[in-house]
Amino acid sequence: MSKIFRNSGRGIIVAILTIVLLATPAITGFATANVAVSPSKISVPENNKDINVLLEIVNSNLEEKAAINEDGTVNNYYSSAAKAGVSKEAFQEFESMLVYINEEVKAGNIEFGDGLFDAKVNEPEAVTKDIDMWCFSNSQVSRALKLIAGGAAIATIAAYLGVPSWVAAGFVVLYAAGDLCNWCDQGFCIMHWINSWSCIPIC
Repeated sequence: MSKIFRNSGRGIIVAILTIVLLATPAITGFATANVAVSPSKISVPENNKDINVLLEIVNSNLEEKAAINEDGTVNNYYSSAAKAGVSKEAFQEFESMLVYINEEVKAGNIEFGDGLFDAKVNEPEAVTKDIDMWCFSNSQVSRALKLIAGGAAIATIAAYLGVPSWVAAGFVVLYAAGDLCNWCDQGFCIMHWINSWSCIPIC
């Protein structure tokens, strides 16, 4: 996956994704249902995180200032909520997200260059051979889309959803089709098969 940067050309990227997704049914997922392979379905559990706290993190510079260590793990640049200019809840939530992000680094799922917005997502070779399906509730989808629209880093989306970074990257790729995939307002599933992503609404 290519590197993903915050806000720079985001509107252009979303526009391009929209055109590509709508012009290619196989990518949006409505053609995938006919694939003669039984997918392994994973329902991602709800974490009930406060969307206002999450948006406070995204709208602050906690992500931008995060420090990358020599071993690739990530540290909080700030030592306190007061120094970061955020609430204690947002600071603590970001700290817990960093724990998850560092687990992803150690698992080899994501690598960082200059910061959280300079990320390389590594897709395990094994997942290219089978179909994997990850299902999200309506509230998970709506919150994640708000975070993506606000410019959240891939690692933050992964930490919020509680999925591997490569799955979060697939979710972001399908961001432009988010409302289309969720047209029943009951959430949707994203499917991965042979290096491509697709989505199917839950109805």
